[in-house]
Amino acid sequence: TGEPYQYIAIRHDITEKKAAEERSLEEKRFSDFTINSLPSIFYLFDSNNRFIRWNENFERVSKYSADEIAEMNPIQFFTEDGQGIVAERIARVFETGEASVEADFLSKDGTRTPYFFTGKKVIYKDQICLVGTAVDISEFKRAQKDLLASEERYRDLFENNPFPMMVYDTETLAILAVNDAAIMSYGYTREEFARLSMLDIRPEEEIPLFIENLKKPHGTINNFGVWNHQRKNGDIIHVNITSHELVFDGRNARLVLANNVTEQKRAEDALRESESRYRDLFENNPFPMWVYETGTLKFLAVNDAAEIQYGYSRAEFLSMTIEEILPEKEIQALFENVANPSQRIE
Repeated sequence: TGEPYQYIAIRHDITEKKAAEERSLEEKRFSDFTINSLPSIFYLFDSNNRFIRWNENFERVSKYSADEIAEMNPIQFFTEDGQGIVAERIARVFETGEASVEADFLSKDGTRTPYFFTGKKVIYKDQICLVGTAVDISEFKRAQKDLLASEERYRDLFENNPFPMMVYDTETLAILAVNDAAIMSYGYTREEFARLSMLDIRPEEEIPLFIENLKKPHGTINNFGVWNHQRKNGDIIHVNITSHELVFDGRNARLVLANNVTEQKRAEDALRESESRYRDLFENNPFPMWVYETGTLKFLAVNDAAEIQYGYSRAEFLSMTIEEILPEKEIQALFENVANPSQRIE
């Protein structure tokens, strides 16, 4: 009759295949999620510089679409001045296994952003590829620039400071740096200073005291008062020392400002000597002498001869005025003498 009277059915169990496909899809979703969660740019391209994978950050920063990126060469994302070094580092990855580079990332709109790029050689789907990430280092570069500018300012403050300044290693006491004022004050050249320690600029007899002082706990900033230092020619100078703790070229150090107070100290010593000499002349003079305040006529000081001649104690004198021991005529003469210093009372 031409009608089929028998059917043959063939069934294939594809449960495992569907499960495998589902696992593969799940792994890809997880992989995509992980890559797109990265705060950095992610990229994967083969040895022919053909992009295989990248993340959403790549598209956001580059401002290129996925279709455009797929047709581009990695070198096209760099400025002309950076393409050479980037190409060299890409070649190094495929030769040695890994490399990194700092370069400006060039966006579609011409924006240049400094990034730190890394790359490692991997096998992906039987192909030799480069996988890597790039981190925006704009803030780091700005901070680095600010730091360099700050260092330059402080270097100028150090070098051009009118007071002698030096930096020394707190462990070895080696002098690490000096400014021009220190060179002029101590007489050593910069090269000679580099061969000296803080012990070499001190009189030998004061070295034990200096070493003992180093053993004491000190704050970040300290004023150590006046110390004796020795110039290259052997002359002793008096310096008021202020120091500041710092790290210099990776070494624990102290910045020292050595204010030369030699002339000031000499003047102070001379003044003390003069005061002592005139005090002796005043105290030991056989004639009565006193000092009084011109406005109130109160006694400020009297010598022993005045106590003896007038019979008052020193304490009594200091509570009195000259009006109480001198006739009015002599007081008037004193006023005239103050008004006309060329006149003197005999």
